[in-house]
Amino acid sequence: MQKTGTKSLSSALRILGFTVYDFEEQFHYLRRDLVKAMTVGGTTEEFRQMFEEVDAFTDFPSCVFWEEIHRAFPNAKVNSFFG
Repeated sequence: MQKTGTKSLSSALRILGFTVYDFEEQFHYLRRDLVKAMTVGGTTEEFRQMFEEVDAFTDFPSCVFWEEIHRAFPNAKVNSFFG
């Protein structure tokens, strides 16, 4: 949804020193993997590999995969409108 604060949250987390993938970074760095996940799915290991160097993510499309990402990183903090 438009104007939900994802840019502000991403900026704040970056100021605090976290590596954050917002919408732009996801499509720049993970486009092929995320398109595959959206079309045929992905394994827990594939999601772990996609996000292993990322401290936080916001926005679409990763927000749709919050359950898969949480399975890959069970100790992660999750805040989702979807669940």
